[in-house]
Parts: sequence; C-alpha cells; structure tokens
Amino acid sequence: MEMDMLRKCLIGLTAAVGLVAVQLALPGAASADPANCSSWPNPVNATSTYTVASVSFSRARAELRFGNINGRQAGWARLAGAFNNGDQYWLDVSSTRGNGWIQCGPFTYTGDGGGDPRNFTPAHYTSSDPNLVFRACGKTAGSSASWCTGWQ
Repeated sequence: MEMDMLRKCLIGLTAAVGLVAVQLALPGAASADPANCSSWPNPVNATSTYTVASVSFSRARAELRFGNINGRQAGWARLAGAFNNGDQYWLDVSSTRGNGWIQCGPFTYTGDGGGDPRNFTPAHYTSSDPNLVFRACGKTAGSSASWCTGWQ
C-alpha cells in the first residue's frame, strides 16, 4: 500500500516537472543585443515619422514609432518624456504575431553623463505580412518591472 502511494507521488511529480519544462520551452524573446541589431537601419533621418503607441513607466515612456527610411517604412522604439541615465528601452519584433520575438536591446540611456545621447533603437523594416508586428518596451533605472506597448 505504501509502495503504491509512493509510486503515485513519483508519477505526479514527474508529470509536474514535465509540465514546467514544457512551459519553459514556450516561445519568448530571443535576445538581439545592441551589437546584433546595430546593422538595422538608423531612424535618425527618417521622414514622415509618427508614434503608433506608447506606454508610460514612472516619469518616462516607451514609444513605438514608424516612418520612412530610404523610401521604406520601418518601426523603432524611442524613449521619451522625463527619462534619466540608466533608463532602458528596446524594440521587440515578431514574425508570428507575438508568439516569439527578437528583442533589439535593451539600450541604456547615458547621455546626461556624456555617454551615448541616443534615445531610440535601430529600426526594422515593415512588410505587408500581417504576422510581422512590433512593440516598444522600457523600464526605469534600477527597476525590475518593464512596460511594453501592445503589438502593432
């Protein structure tokens, strides 16, 4: 009787561990650190720019921007509002409507201290594929909480 109970507990534990392993294997972000997406277009001279979505976090906000770069539409993330050194921002790009994505960043703003004054990510070109979606994310320096726009 005790052996049957032990066997049932072990089977239940094995099933629970398997379920956790499956959940950990679900698609998520594939990191593309700043060096990996540095070859993406630079939106600094983009034309016809506009903000599609934004999300506020503390005193700053992450904006998802679109515009034309070399005659093609592209999207990128921008840190806006009252941001400070150490605040981070990044661009998520998904070709599966948000079921797995590439994260371009995070980038850390350091311009107030004479470092990198940029407050935007490299851009990614859009396409007519409805599965290609973007979102902008950010977080305040020292915080573990991050905020993202919806997929656009």
